[in-house]
Amino acid sequence: MKKALITEDPLFNKSKKQLSTKRAQEIIRGYVKKQGLKKNSPSLYNSEFLSSYYSPILAAMHRHYGSLKGKRMLEIGYRIPMFLDYLNSVGVTTVGIDIAPIFDGENLYKMDIENMPREFKEKYSHKFDVVFERLALSRLYDEMYVLEKGRLRFKNKKLILSNIAALLKPKGLLILQDDRGSIFTMDQLKKAGFEKAMRDAPIILKNKKGEYLGWNTLEVYRKV
Repeated sequence: MKKALITEDPLFNKSKKQLSTKRAQEIIRGYVKKQGLKKNSPSLYNSEFLSSYYSPILAAMHRHYGSLKGKRMLEIGYRIPMFLDYLNSVGVTTVGIDIAPIFDGENLYKMDIENMPREFKEKYSHKFDVVFERLALSRLYDEMYVLEKGRLRFKNKKLILSNIAALLKPKGLLILQDDRGSIFTMDQLKKAGFEKAMRDAPIILKNKKGEYLGWNTLEVYRKV
């Protein structure tokens, strides 16, 4: 099991810098200016979106693999595929799924991880080195969704984990980044064939000015 990844970790800071490069900024500007995000949500999808919110996931990927070139990755709940575009730009093959995506495109699917079509599962069976999500699962499973919608969005955690395991290669990674904690217990993960790959640690999210943006939990599991 690898050591915990904390905010002060050099790898964490390196990942923030990678997601602040000209390449990353061009990806953000492409969505904000060319596709109308500036009008709809200017405060969220700004120049620091990737470096502020996706650097923990990128750091975890580097902690386990070093170079990401040639890897295959799936994001659950991509919403706007900025991070997937960045991964593509450094040699990663990516796929994204979302129940209510803002944008579509090649290798982007409108679907959910619980009710996964058989055709999708067969096409991508044991194809991915990493399956990851940022806030998607906890936000759609917790009590706030029930209060807003009157029902649970996801119902079967066992099926969700089974679907994820079916997509991962042997020894592939499941990375969960949430601000409300994982929806899965360790017992559920073990029964689905996962072991903990990195010690847990809270991640403090800050912008370039060092201003506090919140905290997330970062959990990394390996398919046994």
